[in-house]
Amino acid sequence: MFNKKTVFVVGAGASAEVGLPIGDQLAVDISEKLKQKDPRTLRPTDDILYHLIRKLAQDAGEPNAAPWFQIADDLAQAVVLAPSIDNYLHTHYHDTRRVKIGKLAIARCILEAENKSRLATDPGSQFDFADLHAGYRRDGSSPSWHNVFFKLLIEGAQKSSLEDLFRNTVFICFNYDRCIEHYLAHALTRYMNLHPLEARRLVSTLEIIHPYGRVGELLDRTPDFVEFGGESYSNNLIEISRQIRTFTEQVADDIPERIRVHLDSAAAIVFLGFSFGEMNLDLFRLKGDRGYKQVIATGYRTSKSNCSYIETRLRDLLCLESAINNMHIHIEDMTCHDLLSAYYRMLQN
Repeated sequence: MFNKKTVFVVGAGASAEVGLPIGDQLAVDISEKLKQKDPRTLRPTDDILYHLIRKLAQDAGEPNAAPWFQIADDLAQAVVLAPSIDNYLHTHYHDTRRVKIGKLAIARCILEAENKSRLATDPGSQFDFADLHAGYRRDGSSPSWHNVFFKLLIEGAQKSSLEDLFRNTVFICFNYDRCIEHYLAHALTRYMNLHPLEARRLVSTLEIIHPYGRVGELLDRTPDFVEFGGESYSNNLIEISRQIRTFTEQVADDIPERIRVHLDSAAAIVFLGFSFGEMNLDLFRLKGDRGYKQVIATGYRTSKSNCSYIETRLRDLLCLESAINNMHIHIEDMTCHDLLSAYYRMLQN
């Protein structure tokens, strides 16, 4: 278990370790599904999105869906130029049709990616962790960071004190997927020999903030419940897409303040697969000088100049300008798995 409050800031690079798309690939996936099949027709390439966009038009009282299909093709051509789909939807926030189509495409692509990921399971079945790790060995890839995090979490833990397991842990997850929740629920079921419902209940006590929303509730069977990797082929996709937020929408609620409260009180902040985009960094601005904090981050294949800029920005945003903190921001050219492995003991103590 973590002995000090530790906040994990998770970006697309973290989910990529189990096979989900990073920002550029997600933009391409969305583009390929929304672009027109043929220059002579407005019909999008993806048949499911074709029918659901027609339904969006009908729900808006527009029997002619042609303008919606034209917007879909415009989005397909433009989204690959954006820093991310989040940036694109923020740019076009006042174009409600474009935002609805974008959210629908995100939901379609993310649920499909969950279904094809290393963490995919049949609904209601238990996860085969032995097969997962055998798969990593077979293809020569590195295990995901989820495995190292779980080891950090349960080292020294006893089954009699599970209610305290997540006491010092918070996640700020900028991804739409539910990989963290899914992995932890299955891992606790296996490791602690718990009933799946009890494992999900425990994981629900872990605070996971999704600033941009997610593709459905995973842990509780509420009306928003969506099976991991499920519902990507149903009409329910429209309802699922409404749980996704633009940057403008999340700024309007209490999420920025919740993020700042947790960062302010954290003893350690860990950035995993986070791209440090300016739009997201704006959510981290604290006020006043701070005491000692450990800050580590993945800078996988990031240039030295960009790492230097990121460090400067973090010092400013997190108010770590005092001399005592000058040597305690570590940006490493590592995967998420390797970063947690390298800093395992430092994070634990």
